[in-house]
Amino acid sequence: MKTKIQILRETKGYSKRELARLAGVSDTTIRRLEDEPERYRTATLETLKKIADVFKIKVTDLIDESLL
Repeated sequence: MKTKIQILRETKGYSKRELARLAGVSDTTIRRLEDEPERYRTATLETLKKIADVFKIKVTDLIDESLL
């Protein structure tokens, strides 16, 4: 099952590395959030905000409620 980050990233045509660069986070962070959705629970609000800002959405729109 794809995470919202992966769906948004693929829709925009970004690689994981490109999204990481745009968000100012590590490639590993993006990979872990996509490959291990339970990491949403431990990701910092700051990290999720940086990623959401790239897509011009709210953090709450980024998080799948089933992961909480």
